[in-house]
Amino acid sequence: MSAEDALRWAGSVVDGLGRGVDGRVLGFVAGLHRHGVITTMSCEGHAGRALPYPWVDLDPMSLPTARALLLGLPELHEFSFECDFAPERGNARLAPAIPLAETLTIRRLLFEQSGRAEPAEVTSRLANHAPCLPVWQDAVEQAAQRLLG
Repeated sequence: MSAEDALRWAGSVVDGLGRGVDGRVLGFVAGLHRHGVITTMSCEGHAGRALPYPWVDLDPMSLPTARALLLGLPELHEFSFECDFAPERGNARLAPAIPLAETLTIRRLLFEQSGRAEPAEVTSRLANHAPCLPVWQDAVEQAAQRLLG
C-alpha cells in the first residue's frame, strides 16, 4: 500500500459520532495501517481534558508487527505498550510509558475507592504531564514520517 493510499484511508475513518482521526495522530495511524497494524481507537492528546498524551489502541493480533515497527522508531523511545489497558475491549494501547502506567494506577485506585473511575478525575490527576504533550505529539508526527516515507 502506498503512503498516499494509507493517508487517504486514515482520512476516511470516522467514529460512531462522525469524527475523524485526530490530526496530530492521523499520519501515524496511516503509517501503522500501511505496515499491516490494525488500530481500533486513537487520540492526539488534550491538555486539560481527556488524556494529556497521544495514544493509539491496537488490535492484539497486530502487536508483534507493532512491536517490531516500534524498535525502528527512535522518536518513540518513551512509548510502550500496555496490554491490560482496556481488557473489556481486548485492545493494547501504545502511548508514552510513564503517563500510561500512571493512568492505569490512577484508574485502579479510583475504582478500588469508589467502584468507578470518573474520566475527569483521572484527567485532573494527570495534569502534570500536560507540558510534555507537544513533545510527544511531535514525536508521533516524526514517527509517522518514517512510517510513510
